[in-house]
Amino acid sequence: VRFGGSKNCFFKFGSWTYDGYLLNIIPYDGKTELDLDEYDKSSPLLIKKSSIKQVVKYYPCCDEPYPHLMMKFTVQRK
Repeated sequence: VRFGGSKNCFFKFGSWTYDGYLLNIIPYDGKTELDLDEYDKSSPLLIKKSSIKQVVKYYPCCDEPYPHLMMKFTVQRK
């Protein structure tokens, strides 16, 4: 990876098939940041900050909730 400064990364995890009554995706153990305990310390990238948030959407077609997790983090070269 070649870049200077820091970069923002975004990941969205959820289901397009199952609603929130069948699959209620939530952050593990109520965490609001990435768990970096097993992050490889020799990686050339440093994770500067992170966040995890559950977002629940409702669509005009359906009464069911559709949750997803939005994960954001900022990386920087060491």
